[in-house]
Order: sequence, then C-alpha cells, then structure tokens
Amino acid sequence: MRLLTFTLLVALLAPLGCLSAQSSEHPYRTWTSFTGSSIEAKLVKGASDNAVTLKKKDGTTLFVDLRQLSAADQRYLEELAALEGRPERVLFIGNSYTAGVRGMITQLVAASPYANCNFEFITPGGKTLEVHLENAGTMEKIRTGQWDVVVLQDQSQTPAIFPDKFIQAARSIDRIVDDSGAQTVFYETWGRRDGDKQNAHLFPSYEKMQTALSDSYAKAARKCDARVAPVGRAWALVRKEHPELGLKLYQQDGSHPAGPGAYLAACVFYATLFDADPAAVDFDGGLPEDQVRAIRQAVATAIESKS
Repeated sequence: MRLLTFTLLVALLAPLGCLSAQSSEHPYRTWTSFTGSSIEAKLVKGASDNAVTLKKKDGTTLFVDLRQLSAADQRYLEELAALEGRPERVLFIGNSYTAGVRGMITQLVAASPYANCNFEFITPGGKTLEVHLENAGTMEKIRTGQWDVVVLQDQSQTPAIFPDKFIQAARSIDRIVDDSGAQTVFYETWGRRDGDKQNAHLFPSYEKMQTALSDSYAKAARKCDARVAPVGRAWALVRKEHPELGLKLYQQDGSHPAGPGAYLAACVFYATLFDADPAAVDFDGGLPEDQVRAIRQAVATAIESKS
C-alpha cells in the first residue's frame, strides 16, 4: 500500500500494533509535517518500513512517511523507541522492607518517562519467601497477572541466617515466575544498623550481616538466572563514604528504611528495572541536595559493579 502524507487520502484500516511495550496508552498529540501542516492523532504503530501509523479521534487511520514528519516529531519517536523492552507490569512480593519503599518507588517512576508502568505490592509484615510460596493466592497472582517482572524480597534476617531455606524457596517461586513468562529480580536488602542483636553470635556487626545477605542474594540470582537489585550494596557504600548519612538511612529501630533509605531503594529499582539513570528524573524524595547527590552516586556505583 502506498504511504500517505498529510495531503493525501486517509486509509480506513485498523491499528496494526504498538511501537513498544509502553505504547498502548499513547496520548493524542499534534503531529506536524515539515511543510507546517498538522493533525491531532495518537501513535498506533511506529518506525516500520520508514512509516508510522497514526489514528485520529474520529477513528480514521493514517500511514505517514517518516520523511514527512517534523524534526520534533522524529525526536518524539526516537524517545519512544528508547522505551522498548522496559517493563509495563511489575509485582513486588515481600514484607515491611518492601512496603517501606513503595511510596518512593511509585513517586519516582511517576515523575519519569516510565510513568505508565503499573506496580502491585504484596507486603504482609515479617513474611518469608517460604510463607509466600505456600500462599496459593499469591502464587496464582504470579501465574495469571501477566507481569513483566516479579521482585522477590525475603524476611530481613532469613537469607543470612538460613541461606539454604531462602534459596530453596527462591528457586521454587522463580520457576513459577519463569512459567508465567515474567522475569525475576531479587531485592537485596541491607544489614541492620548495629548488627543482628537477636543473633549477635552470628552477626555482631552491620558489616557481617550485610556480607551474608549480599552473598545469599547473589547466589540465589545465579541459581535462578535472575537479576539483583543491589539495594544492600548501595546502602553499604553510603555507610562507608558518608557515615552520618548512612545512619539516617534507618528508622529509629535500626532496621526499617527511613526517607533517605527509601529514596536509595527507589533509585536502585529505577536503574535496575528500566536501565535508566534516576539522576535524570526530577524527583528528590524531599531530601536535601547533598543527601540526594551522595545517594545517587552510591546507586550508580552499585549498579555499575553489578553489570
């Protein structure tokens, strides 16, 4: 079929698909030709055989030669193409450590080019992955939710104290995730501020607990051929390079994330899920500029070390 310009006839054909995983909700916008004529339409299919498919509000479909589009429209298409392959649906399964960063994650992504991504969170307090595995409703949610990514977080002590139980449950859930067509990402958590006081004979310090947690999450990722969101690694870098800020990552209980800790986790997840720089997003979590700068640098280093 001959390609149409803005001055030729309209072809009344149904939409043929999407540019990317993010393209199903493209808004109506003004498209302008290099000659200055314009139409209001939304993108239906783009960058195929040097043409894009646009749909007007009256339902008619236009096939437009890319060479007819303005430079601004071509930049818009390039930006959309950069979104290809990024997740649209993400399920987080964890407990209070996930619940504690939920708000920051959703706000950061909402301010980004990936705002169309849909999140869902299953976060009953204190639950292990083993308990989640035994919950038929949660496993059915994985099987039927058409997720792109499922993020798994175990209870904050379990991967360090009971690594074999953690990895066994992680592998069992990962098989269900694989069968559903989604990808698994492990949420590497952080050591407690003063070590694990309930298990001081094993982890008398933050450093020893963090090492055990990081090792267990890395091992689970290798066995499951999955990725790790290195929140714990970035947390350790902040504690090392900025000790005062490192303590502010925690709530008063020395365990759960305070605002800076939640912002750090959100930045790690943004970089991990979208392969994008959180520093490019106009969102600071309400933190002072010096804290934002230090956290972003630690996140960049942690992500780089995992690549």
